[in-house]
Amino acid sequence: MAQTKAERAAREQRARERLRAERERREREAREEKERVERAKAARAAKDLKEKERIEREAAERLRREKAEKERIEREQIEEEKRKRNAALHEKQEKERKAQEIADRVKAEKERLAKQRQLDKERKLKEREEMLERKAREQEEMHRKQEREKEEMARKQAEDKASALRQEEERKKEEAARIERERIDKIRKAREKVIRDKLEKERRERAEAERREREAAERVAREARERIRVEQEESERFRKELLQEIEASTEQEQRAKREREEKERLEEQENREKLERQRAAEERIRTQRERAAEKQKQQQAEEEKRRQQQQREKERAEVAAAAAAKEIPPPPPPHQTPLDPPPEYHATHPPNPPLQSQSSHRLSNPLPRQPTTASRRTPKPDAPAHQTPPPSNGHSRKHMSDGFTGLPPSPPRNTATSSRHSDLPKRSDPAPPPPPPRRQKPQSNSYTTPDPNKIVIKAVYMFTMHSQNRPLASLVAGANGVSDGLVLRVSTEGLFIDDDLLSYSHREWDAKAWSIKLIEIFCPRYTPPPRSQKDSKKENPMRKMFGDKDKAQQHSEEEMDLIIESLARVCGTTCSAASADGNGGRPIRQHMLRANLRDTEARRFVFVCEEEEAWKIAGAVQRLRKGSQARQLAVEGLGTAEASLLMTKLRAAV
Repeated sequence: MAQTKAERAAREQRARERLRAERERREREAREEKERVERAKAARAAKDLKEKERIEREAAERLRREKAEKERIEREQIEEEKRKRNAALHEKQEKERKAQEIADRVKAEKERLAKQRQLDKERKLKEREEMLERKAREQEEMHRKQEREKEEMARKQAEDKASALRQEEERKKEEAARIERERIDKIRKAREKVIRDKLEKERRERAEAERREREAAERVAREARERIRVEQEESERFRKELLQEIEASTEQEQRAKREREEKERLEEQENREKLERQRAAEERIRTQRERAAEKQKQQQAEEEKRRQQQQREKERAEVAAAAAAKEIPPPPPPHQTPLDPPPEYHATHPPNPPLQSQSSHRLSNPLPRQPTTASRRTPKPDAPAHQTPPPSNGHSRKHMSDGFTGLPPSPPRNTATSSRHSDLPKRSDPAPPPPPPRRQKPQSNSYTTPDPNKIVIKAVYMFTMHSQNRPLASLVAGANGVSDGLVLRVSTEGLFIDDDLLSYSHREWDAKAWSIKLIEIFCPRYTPPPRSQKDSKKENPMRKMFGDKDKAQQHSEEEMDLIIESLARVCGTTCSAASADGNGGRPIRQHMLRANLRDTEARRFVFVCEEEEAWKIAGAVQRLRKGSQARQLAVEGLGTAEASLLMTKLRAAV
């Protein structure tokens, strides 16, 4: 008995030392984890500060460039206005010079015409004087002729012929003079007409040149105004983009700060819960130890009482034997037969080798399964008290010393507890029940977010028309510098890939809303509805020949709304319930979302996520489809056969 107590004390001393070493190791690991978190926070803060400084420098540089561009535009405007003023002054001087030249030409022409009219007038006066003189001479000749006729009738007859000849010659001369005058008048009138036509033509040419110059000046001014307006719009757009980038950066910093504060709050709350659970576990262990000590004292008292009872029965038997020596003794009654120790007494002292094997077994298995209450209350009679009962068929539960999350198991404490319980009799009271099990989340992805616009994905793959059987590029969570915080952010502007844990945006994977023509969603618990016979009859076979298959098979708006509602109902109830139950031993069912873009390469993005994120897909796709930037966006369900083929391609690529 003393040896058993010494061994028990030695085991308890070793258990205390192991507990102390385990506690020190855990405190050391907690300090190291806290230092690592602080270093990570400091590095992240330094990185955020550098990013903020870089953004501020870029903003300052852009503002400087914008200011320089604005000054250049103002200088160009001033030079343009100066050039316009010079051009207007030059044009005015040119117009004045041309007007002066025209006035000089008109004045010279008027002087020439006046001189010509004066000459014509003098010539006409001279001709009239000559005519009058000729008429006077003719009258004188007629008088002389009459006198000569009176005086010389005979000579008149002789001279009639000569006089007629002279008259004819004079008439011819007059006719020739008249014709010459008419010809001169015609030439003069023709010259005047040519001069008038030339002046009119010059006037029209000057008016046309002025009109062309005016139109050219207006066109240049209009082009300059349009260029200034475009530059101003570009500058305003650049300023708005810069402000949007600054606001987005500020919002991202605030969001990251809020996430850090929320994470720190959750970590602090989790640490408090850990400490509370640890204190509760230590309190339960202390209570169990006290109860075990009391039970051991009761057991020792019962054993002492049993030994005294056996001693008294032995004395009575000796007295009866002495009396039997004197006379023939009758057969002893059954109640006076010596009793053997009860089986529980032998069960309280098991051999040491099984205890050592049990301890080694518990050390090799750091996560032992906690037996149910029924199995602890009704152990088999032939089994030793220290043997670990079989696990139950329900969900696995950790030992009460490991009930709190985040701390490693403590095999020495389990060993000491099991060895101490092995020393108690089988009919002792059962140990208190363990704490209720916490819901275990899938270990494949440790990052979650309640934001319905952010879907935590496992990977994203890109296919093109030239690479349809093997992804051309991919991003996998937890590999190649990508953290577990890989999310698909869905908004009315499109689909975007971000890394929330690293605060990094993969802009090369952006898919704008106007460039997406088809979104296909795969849920293993949802069967897409078949196409109606009416739509299949209207399908044009020429569309398939020329590659317009998506447009030919597009669902109506009502059908797409029905598909999204069905997916939201299935994924929000069945898939969410399955993920909340921890999958119940079933394999994790993955969901897929495939986005088909309308570009020259016919790119296709395939997003893979777990079923616990499936409830976000339908709502996000509906918001994207109802957004103002979506252009004829179709939504369809992806069949099981095609999804299996796609998953086979992805596995082959990996």
